[in-house]
Amino acid sequence: MRARELAVEFPTVTPDSSAAEAARLLAENGLPGLIVVDERHHPKAVLPGTQLLRSVIPHYVRDAPTLARVYDEGHADRLCAHLAGKSVADLLGHERTPVLERMAVALGHVAALPVRCVR
Repeated sequence: MRARELAVEFPTVTPDSSAAEAARLLAENGLPGLIVVDERHHPKAVLPGTQLLRSVIPHYVRDAPTLARVYDEGHADRLCAHLAGKSVADLLGHERTPVLERMAVALGHVAALPVRCVR
């Protein structure tokens, strides 16, 4: 079996897309992340939802996650205002999650990729 046999349509963003638009796509589609494509629509990176969250959630809440329970929707909206003026490229930083180059990659290789990324 090849990875292309499992491929489905997936929302994408470009490095120039707004960070707020990326957050909206993640939330509306219930996605764990987004594929970042270049001007030819070739995949270049993955923007994990956790990386986007790190850019808006204060460090003290990340250090003590129980504090997140006190945030209501209005306060969450104010936190998301920190995304204004930021692009997807701003969120990606220097270390980028790899993207497989070819659609003909064996499924076993795809399954092993997360293990290598964690090391």
